[in-house]
Amino acid sequence: MSEPDPRPTTLDDLAALNAELAALAKARMPLEPELRRLARQLSPGAGSLATRLANRIERGSSLIDALDAEGDQLPEVYRAVVEAGIASGDPAGALEEMARSTRRLSNLQRTTSAALLVPITVIILASLLLALLLTGVFSNIAWIAPETLTPYAKFADNPWLIKTLTIVVPVLAIVIPLVWWWRSRRATSLAAPRWSLLGWIPGARALHRLSASGTMAEVLRMTTAAGVPLDRSLRIAAGAVGHRGYRKAALELADQVAAGGVPGDSDDHPGRSPLDRLPPLVQVALRYSGRRPLMTASLDRARRSYQARADLLQTSLNDLVPAVLTVGVAGTVVAAYCIGMMWPYTEMLHTLADSLWQ
Repeated sequence: MSEPDPRPTTLDDLAALNAELAALAKARMPLEPELRRLARQLSPGAGSLATRLANRIERGSSLIDALDAEGDQLPEVYRAVVEAGIASGDPAGALEEMARSTRRLSNLQRTTSAALLVPITVIILASLLLALLLTGVFSNIAWIAPETLTPYAKFADNPWLIKTLTIVVPVLAIVIPLVWWWRSRRATSLAAPRWSLLGWIPGARALHRLSASGTMAEVLRMTTAAGVPLDRSLRIAAGAVGHRGYRKAALELADQVAAGGVPGDSDDHPGRSPLDRLPPLVQVALRYSGRRPLMTASLDRARRSYQARADLLQTSLNDLVPAVLTVGVAGTVVAAYCIGMMWPYTEMLHTLADSLWQ
């Protein structure tokens, strides 16, 4: 059976498919026929991905192999989370955690995209109005206050400046946000090397850190509860966490545990040991590594705490980001435009007042 042409998988596609896969895994339903059914109900992007996965599973591939075949269309961290779920015997839990993290970033990306409309409009209007004032006003009234207005009149005689204001700036103000929107909405923006696509958004890094902390706590909880050795659990969590700092610390701690060490026992330099570079609540749980039930319960509480904090932050950012972009970008452009235009205008009025008084 021919596969549909691959199209970029978006964050929304991944979140939707995640939720459905989690439900299928929890119900222990066969994936191949259910994925084909879901492909007709999901969005085109998610449906295309579901069909490709169903075709590979029908040919005998496992879910992990089917995901690996997507290559760069899916972030490595996503495949690692699914592998962690399968290793723990609870793929539904891992998929649900990834769905929550993906949905948070997707909502933030959509909120930011909508909030950018105001700054884009202000930048375009300010650029066009500045070109209009230079060519239609200041060039004709420079004789009123020559010392102040003559430089503005010279700007009006510069064709490159006028073309920049009327063509280049408006085009860039539209194209750059469009390119960012197109790239940041793709599922690959979850990958750490491409985090800069979303990292500039106010609060996005904190949201990403909380989501990564929740994912790490959940993966460690699932794998340790299933009896996976702690060093192996840490390596699985390192691949699934999607945070470079946490990933490096988890791998270093896994090497320490594999060599016979105990988390927290060799912290000669507090703040620099691998354990101290992990999320705080995960640190607390891992210090009980010798008492597996207590560690598992602590990881579960850490997961729920990080999830709640991430959800609260994401709700706050939905209100904060539009305000920050409007005030920070649009407000700065308006202030600069007003200052730049009002100064020559007041100087012109001052010159006229002096001449009338004389």
